[in-house]
Amino acid sequence: MYDITLKKGVKFHNGKEAKAEDLKYTFDWMANPENNAATLGYAPQLKNAETKVRGSHSVRLNLSEPHGLWNYWMTRVVNGLVPKDSRGETAEAKGPKGLGTNLTTEPIGTGPFKMEEWEGGNYMRCVAFEDHFRDGIPKIDEIEFQFITEPTTRISRLRSDNAGFVVDVPPKNFQSTKEAPDINAKSIPGSGSQVIYHNHVDTGDNPMSNLHNRRAVHYAVDAQELLERVYRGQGVVQKGPWFPDSDWVPDSLKNIDMYDPERAKSELQKGPNPDGFEVSLMASNSSVAGKTATIIQSQLEEVGITANVNLLDTGSLFSRLYGTVEWNLSLAGWGQSIPHVFWWLFAGFSPQRNHNNWHHAPADTPWKPSGPNPPEEYQDEYGTEPGAGHTWFRDRLQQAFETTDKGEQKEIAFELQEYIVDKVVQTDLMYTNNMEAWRDYVTGYKMGTFSYEYRTIDFEK
Repeated sequence: MYDITLKKGVKFHNGKEAKAEDLKYTFDWMANPENNAATLGYAPQLKNAETKVRGSHSVRLNLSEPHGLWNYWMTRVVNGLVPKDSRGETAEAKGPKGLGTNLTTEPIGTGPFKMEEWEGGNYMRCVAFEDHFRDGIPKIDEIEFQFITEPTTRISRLRSDNAGFVVDVPPKNFQSTKEAPDINAKSIPGSGSQVIYHNHVDTGDNPMSNLHNRRAVHYAVDAQELLERVYRGQGVVQKGPWFPDSDWVPDSLKNIDMYDPERAKSELQKGPNPDGFEVSLMASNSSVAGKTATIIQSQLEEVGITANVNLLDTGSLFSRLYGTVEWNLSLAGWGQSIPHVFWWLFAGFSPQRNHNNWHHAPADTPWKPSGPNPPEEYQDEYGTEPGAGHTWFRDRLQQAFETTDKGEQKEIAFELQEYIVDKVVQTDLMYTNNMEAWRDYVTGYKMGTFSYEYRTIDFEK
């Protein structure tokens, strides 16, 4: 049960004050399964939740299942407070999951900027909201977000003063951009993780469904070499799925050497293909991903694994990754949007049809139950049938959500991370730095690992 109180005097972009009935509507709409909200995929505890208005600005929220970390979750999955009845009817092909509402193209929120103009795939222009509840914010009249996929074009726009700042500066361009006149550039620890996903489904000809083969791949890949050669050292090698310097990562992982070619060869000998095997490795057709895939290909070859690199456009890559089981390995990147280990343990590994095709029953063909067994001490309870390990994993996550004891939560977090690495659910490579640059007339901008601070910037051009 959560009692949530809104700050008084906060106004929506339509001029109306945000009150309890708006907060109740926001929760109720997402909690209703008939609306097919994407939120429920990441917060099933919100499904059929009960809300009650307790005052003009206060709502009591009763989730359908306990969730001791809801304050973290709510900041990510609720997607903002909206006015009562503002969504209207759900329509096809207007937004995520092929569905959308009135707010998909005409959003109404309480932020310092409101959307003025939007051309899909090209740009979005936002203007200052004069009735924003924070004094002195926003500090500029408007901001235009230009969607430029080609990295060199973004840098060119910045250097020619056709853009005030850019995000995602390519590692190869970072130093020269930093040294350019009238430009500031900064690199800080980021939340973007580079990963090799393993397809766990036993399709009959998928070597990655075997644990020893996954371990052979895992310990053959030298992430430090990838970090130096591809990202110019701008990042940190991972020791599992979470930040290696975090107190939520066990010492057993902090002290492990993830690159161990001798162990890779040993695991290969223990598996069904002691003389080596052949796999497909798909990646996006960007220059960075292509170079990374080529280096991984060479590293695997050194232990007897032949990787056939298949470069695809991003849409085709994700369609195959999430829509089929016809792949072996996939190189991809993913961002952590909530600064808590349990967010990633849930979002990256818990849902059905996740990144690694690791599932428990019920899972429809071809996404049949798959993946490693539970830890030995849990096998009497969960068994060793395909998918049993995933059932155990989800149950342990729920146990973490049902307690507010940080010691108990940390014990579960350690156990689940050790399991992911030991069973090689996936191969986590590195967290790459956030690298951004801006003209020197942009002041007050604060970079963050998990967020951007646009509302505090000034333009003094």
